[in-house]
Amino acid sequence: MNKLSTLTVFHETQASLLNHRLYEEDYISVIENSPDGIVLTQEDGLVIYANKNFLSFTSLQKEKVIDQPFSSVNQELINKSNSIIQRGEWGVLYKLNQDNKNNPKKFYRRKTDLKNQFINDQGELVVLQKYEVDLNKHNIRKVIYFKNITQEYLANNNKTEFLLAAAHELKNPITNIIGFSEILMDKKGEDEDFNFMIDVIHSQSLFLNKILKDLLDINNIELNTGCDFDLQQLEINHEVEKIQNQYFAPTNRGKVEFIKYPANLYALIDQTKFKQALFNLLNNAYKYSKSTVTIRVNYLSSKKEIAISVIDFGIGLSYEQQSQLFKRFWRADTQNQIEGVGLGLVLVKEIIELMNGRIEIYSRKDIGTSAIIFLPLSELT
Repeated sequence: MNKLSTLTVFHETQASLLNHRLYEEDYISVIENSPDGIVLTQEDGLVIYANKNFLSFTSLQKEKVIDQPFSSVNQELINKSNSIIQRGEWGVLYKLNQDNKNNPKKFYRRKTDLKNQFINDQGELVVLQKYEVDLNKHNIRKVIYFKNITQEYLANNNKTEFLLAAAHELKNPITNIIGFSEILMDKKGEDEDFNFMIDVIHSQSLFLNKILKDLLDINNIELNTGCDFDLQQLEINHEVEKIQNQYFAPTNRGKVEFIKYPANLYALIDQTKFKQALFNLLNNAYKYSKSTVTIRVNYLSSKKEIAISVIDFGIGLSYEQQSQLFKRFWRADTQNQIEGVGLGLVLVKEIIELMNGRIEIYSRKDIGTSAIIFLPLSELT
């Protein structure tokens, strides 16, 4: 290589380094002034930068963050959140009593729950939602965003408390209506109009009572964040088979078909809440199809997860409809020809997430739907 070529390579290298430095400076300037908390990590997982808002939100000292593994920083965030729960102040994390001699009270975080909560230096609650983005550019492996959602969180809590209070106020009057309508049911005579009105009052009061029950269940779960869950290590094939036998299909419809996995599969579940979740899925499957409904238990060895599928061959859902499924009061049946109010799947999702699982819906219009609950496998102890 001649002298001119050597100089050209040298200048190109210098220009590249300069551009890289200017890029880094611009990048740092943007994230330093971001309203969110932002952390940057390099390939080995060490934190190379944390902006002022992240340090302010979490009250962490800079020296405890920079050049530390992000896994350690994240554990410190979890510890700070747990300390708030232990003082009984807030409920983003949830506590479950376990039969464990060494540690009878354990704290759990939903796998799907990426919120962190802290008390800042001013003594105020700060709730952050965490997002991670793989960057793999300019020595930056990951960008971790901590969005301040405190106002949204507190507003949602206030809404939940209001709904809970309203539902409780309505519970007694509706119970009275159900009771008196049942008395009237025994007094039916030959007047068909009178009998019809009694049937409507009775059926609609039962329907309204179910709506209230679902609302109370959802709001109790949100407020208590699973404190009343009793997790036990149970064999899933056995539990699903019991549910199959306890569930009564609608009149003139076939019994639930059960396909079990050919080996024992254990998971940590709340037995009553698990049954409630599966009953809701079975109700949906029968409402939206005319075929036999199937429950299949399977095991995904690659993820060490148990999959419980509720399968029907009914009306199915479009892609657009599937994106709305877990919104409160949303219904696939916009003509109100099928009884329901749009809370069943919301409740199922809350229950399953509090057992460290998740639910996914796979559906095709006019072909059918498969609602799948995924639970972490629990090694038998």
